[in-house]
Amino acid sequence: MVAVKNLRVVRLDGRVIEAPVTFEKLKTRGLAPERTIAAEWECNGHTVARRAPKGMRARVAEGGELVVVIEDETDSGVKGALCVINADGTLRLVVPNEQVINGRVAHGEFCWFEL
Repeated sequence: MVAVKNLRVVRLDGRVIEAPVTFEKLKTRGLAPERTIAAEWECNGHTVARRAPKGMRARVAEGGELVVVIEDETDSGVKGALCVINADGTLRLVVPNEQVINGRVAHGEFCWFEL
């Protein structure tokens, strides 16, 4: 099994924080929330990264073989997308927020809830 190890996020202010980033973790470090612009992890001894200059959220999927990213805007200009990335960094799936359902354009928004 190819696994994601040591997922961390890079913030706009340059700080690198081990994921998942929670408000409690930020509070204990005395940090304010800040836009995340990259996710980095280890796979087979190599560092893999996904960058999203407009912002992102990243999590390791259950099982540890995938990274799931919600991008605020993709490289191709799509407003918001759910990206599923293999441990080696190859893109497996992109689901844009905008979908055509029964011939009509529907706008949605992906999000996570922190409990």
